[in-house]
Amino acid sequence: MKILFFVLVAACILFIGKNGVEAAGANGICCQDHPETGKCTHGVEDDPTGSCTIFCKNGGCKGAICKAIKGDESQCHCYC
Repeated sequence: MKILFFVLVAACILFIGKNGVEAAGANGICCQDHPETGKCTHGVEDDPTGSCTIFCKNGGCKGAICKAIKGDESQCHCYC
């Protein structure tokens, strides 16, 4: 019974740790805007081969979108 409890606790710790790293990304770029990547045009930079998407996926994020900030300006935003 003690062994089963230990195995369940260890599995929970590993599962929680893995999800925490995945959400934050390799270097903390996920869930954030990135004006340093330059102009972001919706449908271009945030398509699967676009510069914003590549930047975010290389950083360990799920993907990217060109997020409107004011007027017709947009900037790269990495998904969580």
